[in-house]
Amino acid sequence: MHNFFKILVLGISINSINCRSPINCTKNFITYKEPIFHNNEKISLRTDGIYISENGRASFFLYNNGRVKIHSPFFDTLQQELWATPQKVVKEMQNDWEFKQKERWGDYSIKGNEITIQHFNRNNEEVCKRSVFEEKGRILNDSTIEIYSEYSYWWKDKLPALYTPCILKFYKTDIKSDSTIAWFINKNWYKKELDNSRR
Repeated sequence: MHNFFKILVLGISINSINCRSPINCTKNFITYKEPIFHNNEKISLRTDGIYISENGRASFFLYNNGRVKIHSPFFDTLQQELWATPQKVVKEMQNDWEFKQKERWGDYSIKGNEITIQHFNRNNEEVCKRSVFEEKGRILNDSTIEIYSEYSYWWKDKLPALYTPCILKFYKTDIKSDSTIAWFINKNWYKKELDNSRR
């Protein structure tokens, strides 16, 4: 009977941790340690609006300070009849409760015409409350990005390439999330190793 209670308490404890995990899995979040641009020539990506997928559900904001706010993290592709128009995405964005929240933030880095985006998800039911996701892509011009791979460090779920690259086009908008509210910007580990180009 004594062993039964030990097992019961252990099971309840594990379940409680999974429901309200205090753990942020930040180990693989490294982009913030790197320069925003890895060479002297800056590729001028537009940052005065939102990038919206032409063939799926993804959308995000880029900021001059190297930060990224993921509005929709789904870089898969959908049948054309399921695509949302840019006007609909922008309208829904303003009503989305996460739009002004501290979640779904990260940083990006550019090497030549390649862009790496790292950001955190939020899931209270996992051991890691926040874990790192990474997308890699090509900059086609100042207002078009092609994401060709994505990776989850928590699930170790990597496709060598997306079946169909996710093409995101820029749309100007006067409304953006405030990049100073990201949950990690005042954490000691972030401030300590933040690259000077991001300060």
